[in-house]
Amino acid sequence: MRRGIAFIHGIGIFGYNSITKRKLLGYLESLNDDNIRIIDIYGNDNVIFEKSDDIHFATVGSKIERILSNELGREIHVTTRSMNTVKNMISKFSD
Repeated sequence: MRRGIAFIHGIGIFGYNSITKRKLLGYLESLNDDNIRIIDIYGNDNVIFEKSDDIHFATVGSKIERILSNELGREIHVTTRSMNTVKNMISKFSD
């Protein structure tokens, strides 16, 4: 399993469109299977997950988009990155 982050756009911006972590985890609970496992929510718009090698990071993002768009009744956009990519970016650009 490889870890990644799904960045959810348009939720919790300046207090608008807020959703609780508990509710967000509840919406995403149906994703948990042999290929995807939701680990936690950081802030209220960053989903930490694990995925199998059988599924692409972008596919996880698409699944999250579909679930949240259906639950919230509006289009939701998600960008995913591997934890490795995030670590490398931090390493390259930190002081």
